[in-house]
Amino acid sequence: MSFCKCALLAAPLTILPAIAAHGAEPSSNQPPAKAQKVGPCDRYGPGFIYLPGVDTCVHIGGVVGIETQYLPGHDIYNVATGQVSQRASAQATTGIGVLARINLETRKETSWGSLESMISVRAITGDGVRSFKAPSSEFMTSYAAAGFSSSATVVTERAFVKLAGLTAGLDYDRFSTIPPYMFGPTIGGNFVAGVKQVAYRYDFGAGFSSTVALESKSDFAGNTVTAGDGATLGPSVVPYATSVQYANQWNSSAVLIGTLRNDADWGFVQGNVAFAENTINATTLTSVYNPLATPTGYPAWAAGFSARYLMPFIAPGDEFRFQSAFTQGIIGLVASTGSTNDYTDFFMSRGVGGIITVPQNMIPTAVTATGAVTSVGQSSAYNVVGMYTHYWSPEWRSNADVGYMQISMPKAYSTGVGAGLNTQAGNASLLVTGVNLIWSPNKMWEIGVELDYLHLTQSIQNPDAAFVAAGMPGLKGDALSGIVRLDRVF
Repeated sequence: MSFCKCALLAAPLTILPAIAAHGAEPSSNQPPAKAQKVGPCDRYGPGFIYLPGVDTCVHIGGVVGIETQYLPGHDIYNVATGQVSQRASAQATTGIGVLARINLETRKETSWGSLESMISVRAITGDGVRSFKAPSSEFMTSYAAAGFSSSATVVTERAFVKLAGLTAGLDYDRFSTIPPYMFGPTIGGNFVAGVKQVAYRYDFGAGFSSTVALESKSDFAGNTVTAGDGATLGPSVVPYATSVQYANQWNSSAVLIGTLRNDADWGFVQGNVAFAENTINATTLTSVYNPLATPTGYPAWAAGFSARYLMPFIAPGDEFRFQSAFTQGIIGLVASTGSTNDYTDFFMSRGVGGIITVPQNMIPTAVTATGAVTSVGQSSAYNVVGMYTHYWSPEWRSNADVGYMQISMPKAYSTGVGAGLNTQAGNASLLVTGVNLIWSPNKMWEIGVELDYLHLTQSIQNPDAAFVAAGMPGLKGDALSGIVRLDRVF
């Protein structure tokens, strides 16, 4: 028997004679029990240390990880001819990525309450992750390799200050509540960057709260068009150009978001609304495709619902999350929700292949015979996402998710051939599902494996005759991705 166990067993035998000698009353000359010391930073959780010179509590943490991925490639087709423009072998991904994140948090009490700040920066670098480009002489077009090279990509994920319910800076989107528990079908896919915002939260009591936020539209995937070489739908479509946005401009740089939430012992429910405006402006289009004579605004909106249900009756830590949203003209809010953010030029060129498209908030619905835009229309979209987390034991857990997104584009009319054909992206749907298994032998280490599957179905409006004659290939695609991840958390 160990010394500790012997001591514990001997303690009552030592105390009992003292009680018998003095009766039920405690001895007057015994000192009172020593109270446990409470540190000035204990209220903020473990890991915070006190800096007396500035009267501030500080916490430094982060993660260093290594991730390897296998993602088979698929052929990319030219929508004007229906011929292969990039071979599947040029899209295949087999490689290793190194990921790192460092977090700096501070807390300081003021007369207005706790003043909080946070800075979170990540860096990702990798080799062999689709790091080569097919020779242009072999294919009709040469799509730039969309992967990681040996140089690091550094991104500020979060940087904000918070006081008395007001948050200003770079923080997670208020519209979506699905956490990044899945690794995702891309290297570093669950390293989520925040959006620029100013937000205010008010607590009504009894678990009810409401948040109003102005968030940057450009931080939502799908709200801007910045596709590179090879992403053009065809010669008659309003052309894509790197860093050029068209029929997709906003009068303001922000989306107004409002939420109403109720937190309870069983989880939470939250309702969301968002408002913005799409505008079309002559200065953002090429001279060939002139828009309407003056900028015209189109109201855009979105509404969503999300919930979290705790399930400790199955296992401690188990939970189910659900989210659904619909939008008219703000595709980025839906495309960025949970796992349905994989309908992007970046991922399609690497995994799904087929016809590369970029979902847009607005498209030209009618053009003249020379291609001048005479009317535009807004797209709409909805999605449904569910995710379940199960703890097999305190050290082993799994996450499984499934998401579906449907994008509906306005009808595009043709007035002839060439520039007047008005080839545009049509309706599209995306199904995403995945499952992982994570082992955490302690709080500092995590080792996980994940398998993800995507299925994309698209359509093209007013396709070129050559594309039709070729059988309209590349409108359906599948991707199966496998990932192994090792993280050191500190």
